[in-house]
Amino acid sequence: APPPPPPPPMEARPQFYIKLSPPRITQVLLGVILAVFVAQVMLGFLLFGSWTSLTDTSIEVLILMGAKVNELIAQGEVWRLFTAMFLHGGVLHLLFNLYALYALGPLLEGYTGHIRFLTIYLVSGLYGSLLSYAFSDPVSVGASGAIFGLLQGTLVFLLKYRDNFGGQGRAILQNMVVVLALNLVIGFGSGFI
Repeated sequence: APPPPPPPPMEARPQFYIKLSPPRITQVLLGVILAVFVAQVMLGFLLFGSWTSLTDTSIEVLILMGAKVNELIAQGEVWRLFTAMFLHGGVLHLLFNLYALYALGPLLEGYTGHIRFLTIYLVSGLYGSLLSYAFSDPVSVGASGAIFGLLQGTLVFLLKYRDNFGGQGRAILQNMVVVLALNLVIGFGSGFI
């Protein structure tokens, strides 16, 4: 008897391919955030002769550098809605936001391109500051609004192309959950965030 015919070849799933943009804007944002924090620490040292700004930046330094202060914004200092997203309440707050930007930025910037990525980051950060202004009286700083915008942008992209990501998509979603949890813990656990 002749051998059985070979099984029909399995049809390969088409592979999803997008040329990824290099994470230049992510790198610039990481550098700017880090440089602003160094300036915060130096200003704290110059004004108060102390390095405590590393662990807990004084409210005076944060206000001088552009923290969200509702009374000052109401008097016309609307630029604080922008500058607050580059300030941080201490090194732990800084490290969590740097980690979140490092984890999400290259992926989202790679898929959306430089201009869209920067737009998502800045508009989300501004809306975060506006919501903080509208619903929270205390002085606040941080990139949490921008980070949540990156989380949402990444989620939308993953959902739109979920069939193409497979296991990689699940790994990205798990990383997003870690970033979200860390931002919530830091945000609710600190006075200026």
